[in-house]
Amino acid sequence: MVPRGDRKSAKPRSDNAAALDLLTVDEVATMLKTSRKAIYHRISRGQIPSVRLGRSVFIRRSDLAACLVPGAFNDP
Repeated sequence: MVPRGDRKSAKPRSDNAAALDLLTVDEVATMLKTSRKAIYHRISRGQIPSVRLGRSVFIRRSDLAACLVPGAFNDP
């Protein structure tokens, strides 16, 4: 247990998303210079593979890189 006065100096826990190299939908939309809605649309069509953790949707960085390569994923 960390004493109250030392909480600020305690080492923060690593974020699970960062440890697994997961990106949020907002991060992907910013990277691709498009809207969140467009990313969700591509996820629903299977063009971008995603991972659901609870109520949150994440995209693996490696999956995003693979789907940006022409012909990596087939359009349904």
